[in-house]
Amino acid sequence: MDRSNVRHDELPITFKRGADPLNALVSAAALILLLVSRPSYSQEVINREYLIKAAFLINFVRYIEWPDPAEAPSQPVIIGVYKPDSISPYLRQAIETDAVPRPIQLRILNPDDPVPRCHILYFPRAVPPETQRNILQTIPVKGVLLVGETEGFLEWGGTINFVIVENKVRLEINASQAQAQGLKISSKLIQIARAVR
Repeated sequence: MDRSNVRHDELPITFKRGADPLNALVSAAALILLLVSRPSYSQEVINREYLIKAAFLINFVRYIEWPDPAEAPSQPVIIGVYKPDSISPYLRQAIETDAVPRPIQLRILNPDDPVPRCHILYFPRAVPPETQRNILQTIPVKGVLLVGETEGFLEWGGTINFVIVENKVRLEINASQAQAQGLKISSKLIQIARAVR
């Protein structure tokens, strides 16, 4: 898909299915929007695509259960983001708010770095597909939510892929990969997914 045609002049997310529209997710997105819309950011064009993706990543902490329930809620969730990326400024803003469900640390990674210990690893589409595939093949541990935004990401071993459908950010979920990673995905996320495999 040609991303240059994706419009950013309207909030690119809707929830039409299921009884619960993930109010926390929408609230977090609105809060981030307010933060990045402050006068100090007036020169910045707000990229609502990454605003929404950042809100999803933060709220995955609420709606996904990792395999180590003994880990104290006070311990930070670590989100690793490979560069080059467009999402980290929005994640930083979200992490600095009081809306996050638990402490979150952001790590910016080079694609040739050893795979770090993270709860969530995010693969931007700017990382070449071959590099993404190579990294996914070397993930050494279970319990890592692998999130991307590139066509084919789920087939390479990813867990959740962001796609743009009718100018809206939607999710595709690889349920078998989540199970293999020991992750339990809430039915609330399953309900809003465009596709579940």
